[in-house]
Amino acid sequence: MHRDRPFAREIPDAFAHADQHSADQHSADQHGADQHGADKHGADAALGTPTVGGAPGTGATFVSRTIAPGLTLHKNTDNRRKTNLLNVFWVGVLGDDVTARALIPNCLMRGTTRFPSLQALTRETERLYGVSLSSDVRKIGERHVLQFRLEFVNDHFLPGGESILEEVITFLREVLTQPNLVDGAFEPAVVEQEKETHKRLIEGLLNDKRSYAVQRCLEITCENEPFRRHEQGSVDDLPAISPQSMTELWRDAAATNETHIYFSGSLSLDEAEAALTPILSTDDRTPLQFAPLAEPRMPGEVREVVERMPLKQAKLVMSYRTGVPFTDARVAGLVVGNGILGSFPHSKLFVNVREGASLCYYASSFLERTQALMFISSGIDQARYEEARDLIGVQVADVAAGKFTDEELTATKLALESRLLMLEDSPSALMDIHLAWHLNGAPYDLDAYRKQIVAVTREDVVAAFKEVKPDVVYLLGPDGESSEQPSDSEEVSS
Repeated sequence: MHRDRPFAREIPDAFAHADQHSADQHSADQHGADQHGADKHGADAALGTPTVGGAPGTGATFVSRTIAPGLTLHKNTDNRRKTNLLNVFWVGVLGDDVTARALIPNCLMRGTTRFPSLQALTRETERLYGVSLSSDVRKIGERHVLQFRLEFVNDHFLPGGESILEEVITFLREVLTQPNLVDGAFEPAVVEQEKETHKRLIEGLLNDKRSYAVQRCLEITCENEPFRRHEQGSVDDLPAISPQSMTELWRDAAATNETHIYFSGSLSLDEAEAALTPILSTDDRTPLQFAPLAEPRMPGEVREVVERMPLKQAKLVMSYRTGVPFTDARVAGLVVGNGILGSFPHSKLFVNVREGASLCYYASSFLERTQALMFISSGIDQARYEEARDLIGVQVADVAAGKFTDEELTATKLALESRLLMLEDSPSALMDIHLAWHLNGAPYDLDAYRKQIVAVTREDVVAAFKEVKPDVVYLLGPDGESSEQPSDSEEVSS
């Protein structure tokens, strides 16, 4: 059992954009220009009917069914694997309680009534042929998502006709709904341990200055929006969290959060519903009513913000408002334009700013489509800050003006198409995409989306970038007393 890395992705929501999502969920800006992605968002099916996504049996096609108010089952068929994948997502509001919500999976995975310790839970996973149980916390736009992930052997591949499906489902139900409580609340020692661990995880963000700079730019850009909050919350909130408040929040999440159960395997929809519905009680559920999705916000006057920390390499992050909603017809042109700008080794930021002018150690761009935002992240010599800022602005203006070659356009579309085709090999990524598109009101059809990308013209890119406007220029510069050594993540291969 394990928890997924809380700061593994540089894009703050970083997990559901179709043309970038990799199986391990790394972000576009994590590993350098030769691995950069564009945007990665995911869609909903008509309930009870299949949604187009890929060839039958590959797991790219979903069928969805409402089980109870606020509880939906999504199932795809994947006959190529020897394991089944089960994800349960609790979707709540990205609000002031985000830090405490982020602790819910940690506390639940410390023990159940029947298996009251982490050691006992681990022994049970081993008995069930090495069941893999993990959790994660993320945000999709202004929604806060708790994820519980279970991977286990398909019964068809067990010896002697043995079946573990029912036992696995029972095990997950106990983890989610029957935690080991003391006097009706999470054990105080467990809560304190998890708070301390969470504090170290949040503080660890400071050690990756590249990701920290992106987060700070995001916070400034969205200072009056819920999206400013990090999915893991804030250290400042931890002291006020008690075993009683954690228990109340867990009960509230289980009863009110919009819940999505995803299953990838060889079961039929009816078989999946019969097997998986017992994971959560359908009684006494009062699902949240989410506010309508916000319209894209446009910037006012460009804000320049400079902050100092002990480091040697300055970090320059620039945010832009795109004006293109998640479901807008211009999305494909925006995604391709972002790819031309800064997602690949042939992109303008890499070729012209990093290689041509030697102004950046790394430079890339990525989209946050849920908020109609684009970010450009770079590592620079502070003495050349203005040169880098201005030349980066020129690259954005050139894309908006259609000043790119046919070769750049073709190479970008081919690269994006390849990434979309690769998604069919990652059931986990497909589930993330499906959920993100569903929550943002977009129809899930990866095949149609891929064809839209391939069909994008120069005029489509220009139309999409027409409303792209700068919002914040953020510089994280050395404080003059740096002892920082460049990390591996700052090295960009050519």
